[in-house]
Amino acid sequence: MRSKTTMICSLFAASLLTVAQAARAQEYKGMTLQVLGVNSDINAIYMKTVGEPFEKLTGAKLVIVTGSSTGNLSKALVAKGKTPPFSVIALENLTQAQAISAGAIQKLDYSKLPNAKDLAPGAVPVAGYGPAFDFFRFGTCVNVAQYKAHDIALPKSVDDWFNPAIVGHNILPTPSNFWWSTGMQAIAEHYGIPLSDPTPLFTKLKTMKPIELYTASGDAQTQLQSGAAWLAPTSDGRCYALKLAGQPVDFFPLNLHIKGKTYLYAIGVDTFEIPSGVTGKQLELAHIFINLSLDPSAQLPVTHQFGYPPASFTGIKLAEALPEAKKANMYGDSFSFDSLYTPDAAQFLPVMNHWIELWNQTFAQ
Repeated sequence: MRSKTTMICSLFAASLLTVAQAARAQEYKGMTLQVLGVNSDINAIYMKTVGEPFEKLTGAKLVIVTGSSTGNLSKALVAKGKTPPFSVIALENLTQAQAISAGAIQKLDYSKLPNAKDLAPGAVPVAGYGPAFDFFRFGTCVNVAQYKAHDIALPKSVDDWFNPAIVGHNILPTPSNFWWSTGMQAIAEHYGIPLSDPTPLFTKLKTMKPIELYTASGDAQTQLQSGAAWLAPTSDGRCYALKLAGQPVDFFPLNLHIKGKTYLYAIGVDTFEIPSGVTGKQLELAHIFINLSLDPSAQLPVTHQFGYPPASFTGIKLAEALPEAKKANMYGDSFSFDSLYTPDAAQFLPVMNHWIELWNQTFAQ
């Protein structure tokens, strides 16, 4: 049984914490933190899971603006050298590498991000810069009904993209799709194709005779659902959304062999970054927001609705226990972050335009 002295000390400590929180709320009262976010659905989740505790803790207002990683990067580049009207931006692997190269974002003070201690490997793509608030696995989405109807073995790796039985019954992403840069780089490494010349990879992909090159991932979902496409490279969230809706699709690993190891999937991330030029109390608020976004309670609703894995060890354990995750077998019997491969976007950046040019030449023929 707790003594009266212990109880008094506990109540006193709680009182001090309440006073400290109230003082912090007064410190930022009247301020607004503007975040350039992602799509409106995910932004709405973070306005609730992060926005409510953020505003209660700081007394500041939070605004998350709908956007895209490329659009957010463009705004950060325009604001470079000035005090930007936004203090946090959401980027992906490639746009993060571009922003770092241009000096458009700054390193974070990780001592102010205690939730980052639980982050998984790959959740901080570049040391010192923004942490991931979600992962997306890049793999193969298949219309299993079409495979069964035509007596085709389900794919076990990226090598099965080239099964003669699916020639002319597949689709591939364009360079404008977020799958393309990360996924294609990983596949090139799997086949030992140098980044300096992806011609052998593109020539190989052309033998698939894709019926469409898609830009919007929603188009890939439509083609898979209708059965027009039997196979499409896409993300886990896009594929599992269909499966949970009762569509005859499933998600399969790439099983990439890179530098003596086998990786089930290539992965990309969404990171929160702080633009260069953000200082003072805005910088403090930016760190508070980013730290709150790393809490599993903030990330799990995104997994619940879209299937994207959380970026922390605690988060993934909670995600594995979700009924819908078990129903769709999203994480298999033994999920491991070690089985996920993150290509180095900084290595891809110098050759990106060359890759796009060769891709367009290959598929325009």
